[in-house]
Amino acid sequence: MSRDQGSERRSKEGLIDEISLAIRTQHNQVYAYDDIAASRLGVNRTDLRVMDILTREEPLTAGELADRTRLTTGAVTAVLDRMEETGYVRRRHDPEDRRRVLVEVAPKAWERCAEIWGPLSLDAVELMASYSTSELETILDFFERGNKTQRHHLERVGKLRSRRRARGVTRAGRRRHASD
Repeated sequence: MSRDQGSERRSKEGLIDEISLAIRTQHNQVYAYDDIAASRLGVNRTDLRVMDILTREEPLTAGELADRTRLTTGAVTAVLDRMEETGYVRRRHDPEDRRRVLVEVAPKAWERCAEIWGPLSLDAVELMASYSTSELETILDFFERGNKTQRHHLERVGKLRSRRRARGVTRAGRRRHASD
């Protein structure tokens, strides 16, 4: 059934349920794809996330990457050390402020990313081209508003206290003492 046929027979509630399930299914497909892509690149998921951010926003400082990933600057430094060792990123001095160090994607990473994500990107463009301009505007609006909602809830959940911490259990699983 095409997207135009039979859509009037579905209820709005039913469509919302189907879309919600489709989003969850797609998220799982993306996670699975990222897992196998990270494996093929020889990096972990955190490194892959940093590479994704850099491919969209390079060059960035380590501090900017820490803000975008919600990692500590020390953790970002460790990620960048690993990725620089594999040849996927390079650090360079900011030409406008030599005290600042900028991080950018190295040519090796661009080549490997094109190998892994290039065919997927071409298929996605072909799929999107099958929609009208009006439909694409609706899809884009959905994603922009959905991303805004996701950011809101990311902030909300980030502010929640961990139940383990609230019960007096440390990250290592030991009970905190009153003196802690």
